[in-house]
Amino acid sequence: MSDMDIWGGFLGSDRSERVKRCRQLAAEAGQLAAAAAKAEMRASYLELKRQWNELADEMERSIREPSGSVAT
Repeated sequence: MSDMDIWGGFLGSDRSERVKRCRQLAAEAGQLAAAAAKAEMRASYLELKRQWNELADEMERSIREPSGSVAT
């Protein structure tokens, strides 16, 4: 399996597509958390969901804010 298969084209896509993919991965992690039988696994999936959403949020901010600018 190639990196493109694993990442679903993530590395070669534009930023808005990467944000979309992060949101998809967050949603998948949420679904896995809901289906997890053990609390430890559920917590791990929820942490992954949080991290994917955080990454998407950071990417969205970088799209809105021009390079070199400082958010106030």
